[in-house]
Amino acid sequence: MPLGGRDALPTFLRLGIRGVERVEFPPMSGEVCRRYIVSGRVQGVFFRASTASVAHRLGLRGRARNLPNGNVMVLALGPESKVDELAEWLRDGPPSAEVTEVQQADEPLDQWQHLPDFRTH
Repeated sequence: MPLGGRDALPTFLRLGIRGVERVEFPPMSGEVCRRYIVSGRVQGVFFRASTASVAHRLGLRGRARNLPNGNVMVLALGPESKVDELAEWLRDGPPSAEVTEVQQADEPLDQWQHLPDFRTH
């Protein structure tokens, strides 16, 4: 959970070797945050796991989640050029997927800056 005032850097508590530690995540210059909704045959075809693998290779943070309507939501944070690379990959996805549409929306970076890595849900 974030600590501090509205204008403070995102600050979180983490249980470390020496007990509870306060961790701040300063914004990195040139970073963007984008949400993608991927439609088509994208569930049950390792789409989320493949997305996470590509995101890790690109050094991105974020999430990939199945949606109840059969789509996959991908949230990606990182350098704009790397997020753009992931977006290109999302248009095809893994070999067993059949992507019909990818919707994109910018997200406020400060709301997601705390994410430490890329995970699937």
